[in-house]
Amino acid sequence: MINILIIEDDEFIRKTYVESLKEVSPNIKIFDISNGNQSLEILKQNKIDYIILDIMMEKGDGVFVLRNLPTLDYKLEVILCSSIDHDMFNSVNNLAEMYDVKIIGMLTKPKLPTSIIINAINGKMSNKALDNASNNQVKSHLHDIGPFVKNAEISEHLVVFYQPQKCLKNMQIVGVEALARLTHPEYGLLLPYQFLDFLSKEQMKELTHAVIEQAMRKVSSLMLRGINITCSINIPTIIMEDISFPDNIDEMTKSYNIPNSNVILEMLEDEILDNKLLLDVCTRLRMKGFNLSIDDFGENQSSFERFKLFPFNEIKIDRKFINNLLNDNKKLAIVNSLVKIGKELNIPVVAEGVESLDVQSKLKDLGCDLIQGYLISTPINGIDLDRKLLEYK
Repeated sequence: MINILIIEDDEFIRKTYVESLKEVSPNIKIFDISNGNQSLEILKQNKIDYIILDIMMEKGDGVFVLRNLPTLDYKLEVILCSSIDHDMFNSVNNLAEMYDVKIIGMLTKPKLPTSIIINAINGKMSNKALDNASNNQVKSHLHDIGPFVKNAEISEHLVVFYQPQKCLKNMQIVGVEALARLTHPEYGLLLPYQFLDFLSKEQMKELTHAVIEQAMRKVSSLMLRGINITCSINIPTIIMEDISFPDNIDEMTKSYNIPNSNVILEMLEDEILDNKLLLDVCTRLRMKGFNLSIDDFGENQSSFERFKLFPFNEIKIDRKFINNLLNDNKKLAIVNSLVKIGKELNIPVVAEGVESLDVQSKLKDLGCDLIQGYLISTPINGIDLDRKLLEYK
């Protein structure tokens, strides 16, 4: 059952939304109220999947509702429906991002949200909603997860998932990003935000090396079948500051007969420290033929200084710049600038969080090289990756 909450103070519009959504699916339960003040009790008593939210209301406006959504112990998705102007829509959407609330549509009244709900239920976003729902239980039991993680043999519980990356020139999958998951005996798969904070430094090292090992094994098996793809792996600073890391990973790729150029080592921009040791390791990795990617590029004022200092040869644009790209001129300008920087430096640019064909088309027009996101695939296990690669052959 899909639970939808409509918050709209215009009774005629609210009832119109209700009637239109009743025709979408018999598996929809609809709650409708006239102001945001009434929403908190409903949200706490019911696990709502989608909110259709009017922004301008006298009692408990849309901003009030968005502000309170992070207090819930589960995630949901929101469709904004209002008669406000374009700039105000963008401001509310930016505020939602700050509150970590997912906006899946912004409609000017009197347009109906029916098509967005249909796409969400039947398409990629429904999978995302199910992922969130399955992880809500885990989030509410973090006190159980902490002791488990601290005492776990990380390599025994690790499962690597892969999110494909598509080339916009030939529309083929040319790479994957390796993503860590841990298996919990009661809660199933744990996502990084649920376990990373509990890891000790030694466990973080163990996790990273185990992810690299599993990912190299997968890439090697694909290459033996004639499938040549790159693999991006997130590397924390604690590993990148290990002077022996370049030699260790070089030995690993040689053991699996993988060209170092097929391996992309990602670093989060806010974890890049301006020190000699880190620059030493990064330089030696590039000398050995590994690729270095700066993740979340453009978020901090020091982005370009760090980019000039370190030998990165890939830029990853964070999903926050891609979300609502077509309706936000500021985001569009930023993405366009980042793509131009990549072109001028002759290095690939990867856009994360691509969820629609329209955004894919726009990024292609801008000259972006690679995309990653739910439009192509959710993160999937190794077996499903094999199937996905066959789809694109």
